[in-house]
Formats: sequence, C-alpha cells, structure tokens
Amino acid sequence: MAEAFGALTGAAGLVGAFTSCVECFKIIQLGRNFERDFKDSQITLDLLQSRLARWGEGMGLDPDQALPPPGSHITTFDNADLAEKVMCQIRDLFEASFAKSAKYQQDPWNANQLALCSPADLPPAHRSIHEKLRGLSLRGKKKPSTLTVAKWALYDSEDFESLVAKINTHIDNLEKVFPVPPPKEADLLRREMGQFADKMEMDIITNIAEKFDAKLHTAAQKPGAVEGHAYHHMSTNLDAKVINGDHVVDGLFQGNVTLKSHSYSGITMNGGKTLNGNQVGGKGMWDD
Repeated sequence: MAEAFGALTGAAGLVGAFTSCVECFKIIQLGRNFERDFKDSQITLDLLQSRLARWGEGMGLDPDQALPPPGSHITTFDNADLAEKVMCQIRDLFEASFAKSAKYQQDPWNANQLALCSPADLPPAHRSIHEKLRGLSLRGKKKPSTLTVAKWALYDSEDFESLVAKINTHIDNLEKVFPVPPPKEADLLRREMGQFADKMEMDIITNIAEKFDAKLHTAAQKPGAVEGHAYHHMSTNLDAKVINGDHVVDGLFQGNVTLKSHSYSGITMNGGKTLNGNQVGGKGMWDD
C-alpha cells in the first residue's frame, strides 16, 4: 500500500507535502451509498481542499517550486518544520483511507456495493460550486500532478465523517500556529467570494462552511461580501454592442445606488445590444 502512495510519501519538504495533500482531494470518490448526502459531502471535500490551498498561498508556498521562495511568509516562522509534519499527518489520513477502501473492494461480499457517484450526479448549483472550488485550489500551478495513485472511493459514511473531521482539525491547527497575514487573508477570501455571486450558491457555501471553513463563513456573512460581477466564456461579434457591468443612466437618476452582483457564463452575443448587469434610471443602452 505504501508503494501505491509512493508519490505522497516521496514528496520532499514542506512544499512537496503541501502540494500532494491538496492534490489528494482530487482523487477521492464517494460510493453510491452516499447518494442521498453526496452533494453536500462533495462540497465539504472541495471546501477543505480550497481552504488548505488558501492557507498555502497565504504562506507563500508555490507548488511549482521545491522550496518556499525567499521572503515568503512561512520563512518568518522558526518552527516551519512543524507545518510539514502536519501535512504528513494529513497525508497519513489519506493513505489509511486508501488502504481501507482497497480492502473493502477486495471483499466479495461488497461486490454489489462498489458503484460510485460522480460530479455529473450533482445538482447544477452544487456542480458549479464544485468546479469553482477545484479551480481555486492550486490556482496558477503549471507543473502536472506527480500523484501516481489511481482514484479511490470512500464507501462508509462514518469513515467519511471521521476523515473530514480530522483533516478539519489539522487545518485549524495550521491556521492557528501559522496564521496568514490578515490583509492577505482578506484578499484571498474576497477573491473566493467573487466566484459565488449566485445567491443559491452562496447559501450552499455558507451553510457547509459554517462547520468546515469558519473564515469563509464569516466573510460570507459580511455586508458586501460579494462585490462586482463575474464573467466567464463570453464571445461577441463585431455587430454586438455590450455593457458588462452596472449602468446608471446619466442625468436621469439621483440618489444612492446599491446593486446586486451576478455571475454570467457561456454567453454568445451575435448582434444587437446587451447589458450584462443592472441599470438604474432612464431608457439607457445608448438611447436609440
């Protein structure tokens, strides 16, 4: 079993241990007996992965570098080796779960219980959150994954609850012993919140983060936690006239403006006029 997890145990140094731990979340699958709770269980894993990645970025850990770069925040601590030990403990949790999964799969009595859930089984809002949180984890990483472990599954809800609770505790300890500078942490949280302008997504995130990501949960409760709009995969042609953002018509409105945020994805504009945002006052859109 140690051979199967060789890429993890062989990850040298703090950066290697951190990177392999974050990547481990990508190879966990959940068995079909999780079907009723699959959506929230998957987001729980995604939140823990993103939270660990946020801490690493706040510390200045670059997954494409073998060592923390000079001047990174982690180098200001005399006991930085303790962070590596915590990563190894998280890695050991994954390895133990992997071993239990393999034993479960080899038992002929469980032959009819090995079907798996997949992201395609998630409701649209949860699937969107899953994809966004995975995108936030190890953002900017250029080197391909060094993991050699095939995807593996958790089949027992008690094993899942135990795993996420222990990982949660380890990340709690990392954040307490090696705190990210508040301005940097606030910036990272603000960037994450910017991915979830949709109210349904925010509600899902907030509910699950209350237990597994207190910092994100607190940030989501603050007024104006989600600012601006998010635009993804948009295309236009030369005949299209588009405003991406809020539009207050000049001279036709007086007073304070408080506008909601939105998220736009996969929009194609082939002509005409389009406002992707809120408008206050008047006719607007160039008043033709």
